[in-house]
Amino acid sequence: MGHIKSITNTNIYKYTDGLRVSYKDNLVILASEESREWIKISEECFNILNRVLDMNLNYDEILECFELEKDKKYFGELIKCLCDSKILINKKHVMNRRIESVCLIVTNRCNLSCNHCCADATDLNTKDE
Repeated sequence: MGHIKSITNTNIYKYTDGLRVSYKDNLVILASEESREWIKISEECFNILNRVLDMNLNYDEILECFELEKDKKYFGELIKCLCDSKILINKKHVMNRRIESVCLIVTNRCNLSCNHCCADATDLNTKDE
């Protein structure tokens, strides 16, 4: 447990920007787009985790919220796992995303009326001059 504290005890955590959350029965699946890793936890633990994250607590302060040693141990290990999976990150971390590729699919079925299109066509039957 001392190893975890030395790495994360001053961080205040938040979920990664690329978090995906799915609910099934009483379980919650948290997945990171960046790492492609996921973890399944109970909905009760997810709700508790959300509360302590909203309180802007560091690692030690989060563990102080729990009375039972087994709860402290569980949430300590959970936070470590979520950080390793890049589901939880340091709140001060700024994610820099790069666009690595762009795909354009050109068809003959364009109606030229999308908001992002610079052409403003009203009649699809007219021919270009």
